[in-house]
Amino acid sequence: MFLDFAPKSKFPELWAGMGRIVRSFSVAATVLPALKVYDTVGSTALAAGCCLGSIGILLVLLPYISRVAATSEQDKKTSEQQELSPQERLKLYAQRCSLTPRETEVLEMLLSTDDDLQRIADNLYISRRMVQRYVSSIYEKTETKTRLGLYRSYMNFTAD
Repeated sequence: MFLDFAPKSKFPELWAGMGRIVRSFSVAATVLPALKVYDTVGSTALAAGCCLGSIGILLVLLPYISRVAATSEQDKKTSEQQELSPQERLKLYAQRCSLTPRETEVLEMLLSTDDDLQRIADNLYISRRMVQRYVSSIYEKTETKTRLGLYRSYMNFTAD
């Protein structure tokens, strides 16, 4: 519960830490009496009591658990609706960077394969020199300098 509350608070690290502290004290508060109960009633009765106690706690927390499950299911449906296909994402990125259709093809090859420039040229039926020109143009338009930088730029791209 502390981890759910923490992001909404002014000091999330503090509240997340408080959850750990409360858990530690609650473990200590239950272990010490359990030792006394074990000495008094034995292991079978203690195991049965723990099972009943766990069921009781589960029944108390059931409304909270079902609400969290319903919320996470709604969030999942919402994110699935907003998720773009790889082709749509590439198209939007290319539009944002003002890439030509051929530059977009080269970009797709750069992002989706580990092929060198010669192999990309062969796959696109153009010369290696043309691929080099397209790559230079793509780097300039995306404000990157390397293939890794281009990949990072693409992965950090949001369609919003």
